Amino acid sequence: MTSGFIKIHRRIQDWEWYDDANTFRSFLHCLFQANWKPKKWRGTTIERGSFFTSYANFGEKLGLSVQQARTSLNKLKSTGEVTVNATGKGLLVTCLLYTSPS
Repeated sequence: MTSGFIKIHRRIQDWEWYDDANTFRSFLHCLFQANWKPKKWRGTTIERGSFFTSYANFGEKLGLSVQQARTSLNKLKSTGEVTVNATGKGLLVTCLLYTSPS
């Protein structure tokens, strides 16, 4: 488990996915899972703001089905919050608006 915190502005209440429970939780999960510094995983460097997962693992951690996990990540992709790239090792999820600590 990684220690630390993330800051979320109150304006998130105006965000288009705020009232979509699965997508909102998926977004928070992405922020919590994202590396805060580059890290090696199975011979690959995972950059800050990114993490590896699978749809099954992502859904399991949130109590979602594989289809619900895929749908939520697709919604986040469609509005530019994340990218999801399938690789031979799983899904590389990158939070596009991940910023450096203040």
